Amino acid sequence: MRILFLDCFYLCFVPEVRKHFVSKGLSFKVLLILDNTPGHSAPHEFNTESVEVVYLVPNTMYLIQPLYQGTIKTFKVYNI
Repeated sequence: MRILFLDCFYLCFVPEVRKHFVSKGLSFKVLLILDNTPGHSAPHEFNTESVEVVYLVPNTMYLIQPLYQGTIKTFKVYNI
């Protein structure tokens, strides 16, 4: 599972985010916040420059998930 996650990270996430930042004229500096799912890779496996990976404290996802509703609504309204 971790290999699949790392493949997606390096082959999809990083290139697409970099392309988006370049199209907006922004410097490529990303903070990726992950929950503590066993399928996610360990922090030392991410060695991409300008991408910092931070993990949430275990068992906190259910506390902050309702906060996503405003963010999701904004994305849907502006179709970003």
